[in-house]
Amino acid sequence: MNLPPLIKKSLAEFLGVTLFMTAYFGSLFSQSPLGPAASAAVLGLAILVTLPISGGNMNPIVSIYFFSRREISLTQLLAYVVSQLAGAVFGLFIAGQMFGIQLQLSTSSASAEVGPLVSELFVAGGLVWLFGRLASTSK
Repeated sequence: MNLPPLIKKSLAEFLGVTLFMTAYFGSLFSQSPLGPAASAAVLGLAILVTLPISGGNMNPIVSIYFFSRREISLTQLLAYVVSQLAGAVFGLFIAGQMFGIQLQLSTSSASAEVGPLVSELFVAGGLVWLFGRLASTSK
């Protein structure tokens, strides 16, 4: 099957994120002590597999970084972000099914906590730094 390049790249991002998020949420649901190491290994493998196809962005913030450097177009950025978000939701769904966890959307208006936001910004910043460093040293 010969797919257009943008579809092929978006599909790679979707599948890579789905794989990673399934492993990540699966390790959380199983409460395995090896969960963080397994998640890191799956992320590394997903990046290696998708790298030659889509650049292995695997995260909207990484895609925004490459867009800001004009290494991907706005069309690619939008396609990647939609694919990555859909992959994250699908990975959560798969992990929930694997462990028999019924997932529900919350309708309550809980106030945002600062701790998880700071944590996510720190991790995302580290991920962007890592990708930027790897991208600049591989040329």
